[in-house]
Amino acid sequence: MKTENITKLLLRVDLLLAFFLVFMTTGIIATYVIAVSEDHVKAVWPYISDTGNFSPERCVFTLVCCSGASLIAIISLIHYQHVMVILMEDKPHYKCYVGLNRLAFAAAVVCAIGLMLVGSFQDGSSLRAVHMVGAYLLFIGGTFYCILVTLIGRHVAIIHSLSLFKTYFRLFMCVTLLLFVIIHIATLVVATHQRSNDKDHPSRFKWDSTDKGYAAHLISSFSEWVLAGLLFGFFITFIGEFRVIEFSTIVTLRDHHGYAAINGGDDEAD
Repeated sequence: MKTENITKLLLRVDLLLAFFLVFMTTGIIATYVIAVSEDHVKAVWPYISDTGNFSPERCVFTLVCCSGASLIAIISLIHYQHVMVILMEDKPHYKCYVGLNRLAFAAAVVCAIGLMLVGSFQDGSSLRAVHMVGAYLLFIGGTFYCILVTLIGRHVAIIHSLSLFKTYFRLFMCVTLLLFVIIHIATLVVATHQRSNDKDHPSRFKWDSTDKGYAAHLISSFSEWVLAGLLFGFFITFIGEFRVIEFSTIVTLRDHHGYAAINGGDDEAD
């Protein structure tokens, strides 16, 4: 005789956002502290990637980046599905904003892949080019994602007559992100070019005030820290939406024989 047993597990997805921010912040600070204590980088504004080049901090850096990439993919997928449900109520603009929502999710995946490449291919390795590609995917893809989410969020707020405060706050974060992306890339190019001509200080990971390109380095590294904070902090603005989401996992056992098959058929013999 067939029976049906259902186990339902409810998850608080808003807590996932808090965990993500705490995990990323703690992990990045931990790699910085270890790198400075091991004298692998200078304490004053090293690049984030430079704090994860050498052992033992490299292990923590890789773990943080790869785990963070997985969390970004999960969070953006939940937000994507949530927006899709809301857009079902807006038939006149459904196709337009569904397309934007899909594009936003694709940008989030690009951002996650970039973070994974940053953690897996360190700046000091022979595959530095892959690391740099990952960094550009992370920051540019992440900024594009934030802009698209802001546009979609504005439309959702209007059709539901909600306050636009969160939209304006997100817009401020997007403009700041875009500004610091431009500043970071421009000053990074200048600092790298000037440092390459400095034969007296060949190390790329320890910068002194006497080094060529030091001023550009400070601006570039500071911009990178700001970018990371803004990008990861942007996900916290989802907390209002995620509080109304019930995410559940259902495990269903349809019949007794299915369990017996898993256990080698012992119950069938009975």
